[in-house]
Amino acid sequence: MLVATLLVASAVVGTGLTTAQSEQRGGSTVSTANGSNANANSTNVTVPRHENPKRVRQKGNSEAVKRWLRARLARRLGGSMVQVKRGQYEKAHGIVGDRFSKQLGQYVEVQRSTRSNGSENDTDQFRQGAKSQRKFIDAVREYRKTYRQYRKARKNGNTKRARQRARKLNQLAERTNQSSVSLKSTYWNVSRTTPVDLNRSSRQVTTISRNVSRTQEHVEETVFERTKLDVHAASKTVSFLDPMTLTGVLTTENGSAISNRNVTFNVGNRTIHTRTNDAGRFHATYRPTMIPLDTTKIPVEYRPLNQSSYLGATDTVNAEIRQVDSRVRLRRTPNRTGFGQPMIVSGVVGAGGRTAGSVPVVVSVGNQRIGTATTGPSGRFKFQTRLPSAVPTGKQRLRATVALSHRALSSSNTSRSVFVERTNTSLSIHATRNGSRVAVHGRLRANNSTAGKGRVVALRVNGNRVAHTKTKPNGSYETTMRLPSSVKRDDDASVVAVFNANASNLDGARASARLEGTSSSAGLLDWISLPWAGAALLTLVLLFGTVLVRERWMGDGGETMTEESVTEAEDRDGTDEEDVGDEADANDERTVQDELDAARSRLASGEYEPAVEMGYATVRTSILRRYDLDPSATPREFRREAMTTVSDREYRVLDDLTAYYERVVFASEAASADSISGLLDDVGDVVPREHDEEADDDEGGTQDDGRTED
Repeated sequence: MLVATLLVASAVVGTGLTTAQSEQRGGSTVSTANGSNANANSTNVTVPRHENPKRVRQKGNSEAVKRWLRARLARRLGGSMVQVKRGQYEKAHGIVGDRFSKQLGQYVEVQRSTRSNGSENDTDQFRQGAKSQRKFIDAVREYRKTYRQYRKARKNGNTKRARQRARKLNQLAERTNQSSVSLKSTYWNVSRTTPVDLNRSSRQVTTISRNVSRTQEHVEETVFERTKLDVHAASKTVSFLDPMTLTGVLTTENGSAISNRNVTFNVGNRTIHTRTNDAGRFHATYRPTMIPLDTTKIPVEYRPLNQSSYLGATDTVNAEIRQVDSRVRLRRTPNRTGFGQPMIVSGVVGAGGRTAGSVPVVVSVGNQRIGTATTGPSGRFKFQTRLPSAVPTGKQRLRATVALSHRALSSSNTSRSVFVERTNTSLSIHATRNGSRVAVHGRLRANNSTAGKGRVVALRVNGNRVAHTKTKPNGSYETTMRLPSSVKRDDDASVVAVFNANASNLDGARASARLEGTSSSAGLLDWISLPWAGAALLTLVLLFGTVLVRERWMGDGGETMTEESVTEAEDRDGTDEEDVGDEADANDERTVQDELDAARSRLASGEYEPAVEMGYATVRTSILRRYDLDPSATPREFRREAMTTVSDREYRVLDDLTAYYERVVFASEAASADSISGLLDDVGDVVPREHDEEADDDEGGTQDDGRTED
């Protein structure tokens, strides 16, 4: 009976339908094969295997759904504030977290279907409301946590620690008040457009904000002493080359001099350090750089140290700003570069022989801005990035620009020549036909690395453009499209994916897949794909092997292993505990590879979600065996803990796989075979291999020629 079953399974595998696939790399074509799904066993009805719920369009009362979602979102805002009042910050955050975002996405979809006026404003209000609420929650939670630390420091007599915490409390109180204003404005707007009354929630925000303000007033009166600042300028006109001389006096609120202290002032957008004398008087020099030319009053703010017993104070001086021409010079630039290659650009900014700090510098190649750097106190800047694809190939100008307008320093720029190389790309495609619909996925690579997000891939059927899609951050793409009406059920068809790299430094690429016509007489075998049939055959073989082993063991008498028999077996093997331990360690490392192989087997069998789970478990197990991390941590906690522990390459793989694992397992996002395959390949690059250990042993022991290493 078992043999007959195996023969049937073999027949199933032998008759599985296939689609030819190809991958073009720089002009060469590589052919592969993969199983394809056929139609259901009905001649008139096509039943799709998978249907994206977001694309299902059915008639219904969209306005009622929209009203329900809008009310639900408003109630979530109110419910979150109830939890804040109770001190349940995690719950409050969760209510306006992922589920809120998901319902907001549903609300957007319904709005698009109804095309109602003002819908975009509603969406913006809810999005801004959730953002403001999360900021308010974080500020209140951090304030109360810091306040407990402040009280503990006070109780223990740690004055320095208490002042540091009190200084932070002041910042958090300002942040709480700012977010409360924005949040109450959102509540008012939402209450006008929904049947949900958020006035109570608004009053709760006011109560919490006032409580924070009153608490902070008490903290400041207990720990700090208020100060008074009086500043004068020697001249009203000021420029970068003709700085302003400031004189002033710093005292306490009751007039006592703050004498013989190093003090820091914020003047305009500059930070100035000076020292007071016995009478609390000081002198300082101010060189304007970024301040607008129409400024008539310059603020001067005393900024105490965190452990200081004084509060800050502010004064202003009259001024007339005059502009000075700036100059930027390049010191280090690359001669040649290409897509994704590291670029380091450095230089210095100044005017009239003096360097200028805290000045932004825009770096561009050709007409593409690639980033911004800011000069340090010495006027030097250093910028590092990777070249984007939008920069055309050939000889280009790398430019550094001080992009200022109507400021104390004028704009300026300088440039050097750089050659941008063209980068080869490769494109893969996998197509599965289901009646008149085709599921397509693949991956775009550039020099065997990801080609990035947002690359447009056009899809053609028999030469006609049918659809297009965009790549994800890892270069993968996937979509479902309908075949043209000219392609009948029994017709073969050619699907071609095309990447046109117009106006970029990437080469174009294309890949094709052949779709076979489907026959109405396919019957039962139409729903059996080659990977599933192979998996079934493998399962049957394993079961058959298990039966044979059990019969062989029972044939030997079926004796139960006792302590004595185990001891005898160990004696025969000549194995002691130390050898067993060494062998177990070796088996542990091999187990990681076994897990990775098992994940690839699941992928080959079409079990995408289990493949993702096993791939994530593989890289996590591998990292746990080499680093002291918490094995009970959640995926996000584990990734956060690993950030400062594992190597950059290991963290990059863990980060990508964790994000994909969460989307597939928790968010039920459709998995892509090509994306999973690429992720598993990345895992294989960081998982230890058995031959790696042997190489390590060789380095520490003897060489291949028998000589012992010193």
